[in-house]
Amino acid sequence: MQETVVIISKPGLGTTLPEDSDFGAGMLEKFLHSLEKHAPRPRALVFMTEGVRVAVRGGPFDLPLGLLGGLGVRLLCCRTCLAHYGIAEDRVLGEVAGMDEIVHVMGQASKVLHL
Repeated sequence: MQETVVIISKPGLGTTLPEDSDFGAGMLEKFLHSLEKHAPRPRALVFMTEGVRVAVRGGPFDLPLGLLGGLGVRLLCCRTCLAHYGIAEDRVLGEVAGMDEIVHVMGQASKVLHL
């Protein structure tokens, strides 16, 4: 999985009804914690569109993302997406990246997963 890049484009795992959004978020948190335990880990997690909300400091995903970052997984947040949602770049975990860098990282991967 070392050459895998995972794209996170929403603040939950899977498709849920609006009233089940907390369940989707909880499932994403479980997924991230599972990545900590299983080597090899992905090369990078890329946060795009609404997924940038997952990488905001002070949220429910701080612990698993901090641990993954500490284990060498790159955390890339889309700069344009952060601006669109009014999230200050200094409030996110990981790196802020433009689309060129994101495409470059995806192009180097042997597999790209989209959650």
